[in-house]
Amino acid sequence: MIEIEQSILNVFKANSSKEFSTSYLAKEIYTQEYETADTLCLSSDKITIQEGKRKKTELHRKILYYLNKTLTL
Repeated sequence: MIEIEQSILNVFKANSSKEFSTSYLAKEIYTQEYETADTLCLSSDKITIQEGKRKKTELHRKILYYLNKTLTL
């Protein structure tokens, strides 16, 4: 978990004056998981698309959790 927080801080250190979306952070931190979710969203099956969107939402929540945890320290 500390690695994830450190990865988030490294992204901000690289471009301290820029604002980042949670999508960008999720792509940078959870690369494989985000690609998998993205692939699922490109499917023609509605259930598979919903699963992909659900996985993306989970990644966004994780990023927000770690951002909040980092800010409260």
